[in-house]
Amino acid sequence: AHPDEVAHAVEFLTHAGFVRGAVIPVDGGAGLGH
Repeated sequence: AHPDEVAHAVEFLTHAGFVRGAVIPVDGGAGLGH
């Protein structure tokens, strides 16, 4: 993952009102199977 992708995930977590037990893959889309 690129640093900006990680930054977007962290930004989401800091602004989310409620996140619990979530697994957020930051893998540059590799998990999509393309």
